[in-house]
Amino acid sequence: MAKAVSTHILNVYTRLQIVNNSIISIQFPKEYTSLPFTSKLVCIIKYQDPVLKVYKEINRDTCLVAGRTIDAKVGGDINPGSDFQIEI
Repeated sequence: MAKAVSTHILNVYTRLQIVNNSIISIQFPKEYTSLPFTSKLVCIIKYQDPVLKVYKEINRDTCLVAGRTIDAKVGGDINPGSDFQIEI
């Protein structure tokens, strides 16, 4: 029997500058029992355009998974006071 696949979108607001090639670690709660059996996932990071107020993709990469922690690499600078999304 195939396992269900779901997409999670995390909406994030940052007060700090996040520079290109930074790693953002996401810790999921213990209820995510299947996550430790995965080693890699596709992660998409979208940055909100401050003028158009729409999200634009700045990075699509393979994220590493260790236990319930996912490490996502940022593919561009994110300014302080900005909204961005991480889609897993």
